[in-house]
Amino acid sequence: MKFNDAALALLIGILGAAIILEASTFPEMAGMAYGPEFFPILLGIGFLICATFLAINAVRSAAAGNRSPLLQLAPWFADKMAVLRVVTVLAVVIFFVAAANSLGFLLTTGIGALVSLTVLRAGTFQIASISVAFPLAAHFVFSSVLRVPLPRGVIEKLFF
Repeated sequence: MKFNDAALALLIGILGAAIILEASTFPEMAGMAYGPEFFPILLGIGFLICATFLAINAVRSAAAGNRSPLLQLAPWFADKMAVLRVVTVLAVVIFFVAAANSLGFLLTTGIGALVSLTVLRAGTFQIASISVAFPLAAHFVFSSVLRVPLPRGVIEKLFF
C-alpha cells in the first residue's frame, strides 16, 4: 500500500499535533527540570518535522507534473488469504486489549494463538502445543522473571 506524500503528510501532521496537545496536559513533576511530557512532545515535534518534509516533497512532485493517486494498493491485496492474515493479526490484538482484563492473560493469549495459528494453517499438533505452551511460557517470563503484573482471569484464579 502506498499513500500519496500529501495525504501521508496530513496524517502524520495531525498525529504529531495530537501527541503534543495530549502530552501538554500531563501533570508537572515537582523538583524535576523535565516532566513526563518531555519525550512525547519531542516525538510529536519529530512527527511534525517529518510531515513538513513529506509536504515539501508532495509540492515538488506536483510542480514537476507527477500526479500519484491518494492511495495505491499493493499487489498482495488481491490475495484473500494475505488480507485475512493481516485482519487476523489486528483482530487478535483488539481482542486481547478488550478481553484480557475479564478473561485473564493465559486464556486470552491462548485464544489469540489458537486463532492466529488456525488462520496460518498450522498443523493440529502445532496449534494445540503452541496455544498451550506459549501462554504459559510468556506468563512465566512476564510475571516471575520480569515481575510484570498480568491480568488475572478464570485460569489464573484457579492455579495462581
